[in-house]
Amino acid sequence: EPPTIETEEESQEFEAAVGEPVVFECNASGEPPPVVSWNKVPPVLKGPAEERVEVVSGRPITLECTASGIPQPTNLWRFDEEILIEGENIKFVNESLFIESFGISHSLTSLAKEPPTIEEGPHEVVAVEGEVVTVFCSVSGNPSPKITWHNEGSQITEKMEETEEVVLKSSVNENILNDIGSIRKPTRGLLASGALQFSPILVNHAGNYSCVADNEAGSAKHEFPVSVLLPPKVTLDLSSHVTTVGGSVEFFCKAKGSSSFYILMEERENSYTSRARYEFHQKLRKLLRKLFLSKEFQIMSNGTLVLHHVTLDMAGSYTCSARNPAGVGEDSQVLTVNELPKVSVAAKEIIVAAGENAELECFAEGQPKPSISWSRPDLAGLEITPKDSRIQLIDNRLIISPVISEDMGTYQCTGTNRAGSESANLALVVTSVPEIKEELDEELTLLLGETITLSCTPISGYPPPEIIWRKEGRLLRGSSRVHLATNGEIVIDNAKGMKSLTLTCEAVGVPTPSISWLLNGTEVDGAPVSEGGRGQLVIKRAAKSDEGTYTCVATNSAGYRKAVAGVKGAAEAVSLLRVTTPPKIIEGPTSKEVEVGQTAVFDCIAEGEPKPELQWSVAFGELHDRYKTLTNGSLQLVAVQVEDEGQVICQVFNELGEDLAKANITVRVAGGWSSWTPWSVCSTVCGPGKQIRQRFCNNPAPRNGGKECVGEGVTSRPCEDTPCPVNGGWSLWEDWSKCRKRLCNHPVPLHGGQPCEGPEKEEKPCKMRECPVDGSWSDWSEWTPCSRTCGDALKQRTRICNSPPPQAGGKDCIGEGLEVMPCGGNPCKIDGGWSDWSEWSDCSVTCGEGIQYRRRSCDNPAPVNGGKDCEGPNTEEEICKHRICVVHGSYDHCLVSNFKYLLVD
Repeated sequence: EPPTIETEEESQEFEAAVGEPVVFECNASGEPPPVVSWNKVPPVLKGPAEERVEVVSGRPITLECTASGIPQPTNLWRFDEEILIEGENIKFVNESLFIESFGISHSLTSLAKEPPTIEEGPHEVVAVEGEVVTVFCSVSGNPSPKITWHNEGSQITEKMEETEEVVLKSSVNENILNDIGSIRKPTRGLLASGALQFSPILVNHAGNYSCVADNEAGSAKHEFPVSVLLPPKVTLDLSSHVTTVGGSVEFFCKAKGSSSFYILMEERENSYTSRARYEFHQKLRKLLRKLFLSKEFQIMSNGTLVLHHVTLDMAGSYTCSARNPAGVGEDSQVLTVNELPKVSVAAKEIIVAAGENAELECFAEGQPKPSISWSRPDLAGLEITPKDSRIQLIDNRLIISPVISEDMGTYQCTGTNRAGSESANLALVVTSVPEIKEELDEELTLLLGETITLSCTPISGYPPPEIIWRKEGRLLRGSSRVHLATNGEIVIDNAKGMKSLTLTCEAVGVPTPSISWLLNGTEVDGAPVSEGGRGQLVIKRAAKSDEGTYTCVATNSAGYRKAVAGVKGAAEAVSLLRVTTPPKIIEGPTSKEVEVGQTAVFDCIAEGEPKPELQWSVAFGELHDRYKTLTNGSLQLVAVQVEDEGQVICQVFNELGEDLAKANITVRVAGGWSSWTPWSVCSTVCGPGKQIRQRFCNNPAPRNGGKECVGEGVTSRPCEDTPCPVNGGWSLWEDWSKCRKRLCNHPVPLHGGQPCEGPEKEEKPCKMRECPVDGSWSDWSEWTPCSRTCGDALKQRTRICNSPPPQAGGKDCIGEGLEVMPCGGNPCKIDGGWSDWSEWSDCSVTCGEGIQYRRRSCDNPAPVNGGKDCEGPNTEEEICKHRICVVHGSYDHCLVSNFKYLLVD
């Protein structure tokens, strides 16, 4: 950036008493910071340094001398080296000298032999190696002083041509500088204007210089130093660093160059710099303040940048920049931050029925993104690969299709990247339908009182099968006679058969009475016929319906007739029969579907003799404290939970047997979200990207028609690990002048992007407008052949206005482009041609048959120059007829009549 001076006025005036200090301010800015120098404005005379004036003796003369300077100079007049003093004949009027009377011709000089004064010279020259530097030394004096230049006391005598272009840039390497002699000799010399020029300036040009001005009146000398700066050269110890999250990194930066430079460590758009020595960039202060407070980094006195507790967002390109007035030197290192994998599984246990598909899901995060592998730690770390056709490895999922019992076990998911590995285990449970070792006989025959042992041995099934015995559909439970062994056997001691009931009734009477039976006053059907007054009622397999009061009635003719021999009336014996029956559930519990937290009540009504005892249980597990048995025997389940889902069992039993009934409890569960998974790796390696995290509707999962989770299962947020390199793009071309330019700012290359390709400026031929070009004829073409071989004929020739054609408004060719002239020799022979026929002449007779004529002439055209006569006759005749001529005859009537007839005809 070139220097600029900030001032409100171009010039200011200060007043001060002698001995008081005066402060002059000069606010200058630029990059690199400019060097400020001060100069006092010396007196300057307007007009020639020496002027000869001739006057007439005795006449007055006025000489003008105009001078300027700060402060305003006072004129001093001399005559022959003597100072003139104002008197009667000499007056000083303003800046002029007035001589009232001049005696002889004199030569007056306003400033005679003034010693040199160096009015303006450099205080210090500071330049970057490779630049072209021109040093000026402004002097005054009379006569005009001669300027010489000296370096360390030795006069500089080399001459060189003036140049303004920079021969070598400040970033030139040492090899080119060493060979500078082959580029331009000399590199330091005097210009025709007297200035000293370095083209280019080199390190060995540094030293003390002086500008010496000499004339007859004396000499003046101005000394100044010349300093040559070298741009910094920066090197980092490594081209890249690799570390893991939480580690520490050191960047050691070495810089060489001119002594006045500082080091700036940058990470992408962030700058790490020593707070004690350098001022922060305004846009980076917030970040640096955060870094200082967290003590995440430290800059050592030797320029080493130390990053403590490295995080993922610290990855990127780090640049060490050394800057001095000569330029900037940079070197970069790439920091790669790896993060150990963090592995988790969607579920610790997955239960799948044999024959179905099993999907095992594993989540792995880390930097770089971990690869996922699967193994079986319960099978000596067996690696799982797609060699088995049932195995599919898709992204982070292991799919087994279909699952078999042998797949049950522990599975290990391992995430691996450059930072290391981590594993997580999950269990795969494969359920299968139980199979029984042997079938039971369909029918067993045994003696009353024998002990029965029945075996039921399952050979497969997972989870391990529970063995349940039923008799005629009723669940059997252990009792004094029924023993359920752990090996699946059931033992029934003293097996009972169903007994028969026999009632006997004997009666005496004359005649011998017959016996009949009544049950509760109703005659028993099918009772056997009595014999000898004795009857038996046999009830086989007595049932509850057989219970009641049995009456034996003896009837004979006397009794029936209300006359009883030996017995008055009927002899009647009464017996009370009480029948015991096994329990039977007549109204069992009904299945229910309830929400979590609701209350469910199950009823169970049974009958039997003796009255059966009622007992509640659940299919798996024990009744907990939320189950309550009501006074009417119903079962109440308070605050239903998911784990209560299953079956409740109502079981009734007495000494004759037992019965049971089941009801299903289905629990409707509304879905609940799991915790969010960690954020995924950014979807892009540079530039704006997206991170996602998930949660699953499995805490709990909706069941049995329960509501799904409300809300989104996936959320995202923007991320940007590092800015993407931006390749430079050209702006639009400027309007044409002598040439046109474009800038590489659309966009500017950033973050290691490629610079623009192609030239920054271009030139092309141009012209304001086409100059007019008058047309000019081409040469005439050859004459064409005559249009005829005899008689009058023509021939022609042409030319074209194309040598050149008229252009840009030029004039057309003057003259004609076609020229025609007659040609031919002898007259042409002309054959005769007939004219048209004339009209026919009158007929040669007035009646009867005659002749008429017509004619034509051989004059259309007439034959000339030996042409042929017309062929054919020139006359033509034909017969013509008129009316029949009148013939006078006699007055014979017949003839007259005939004549008349003829006339009429």
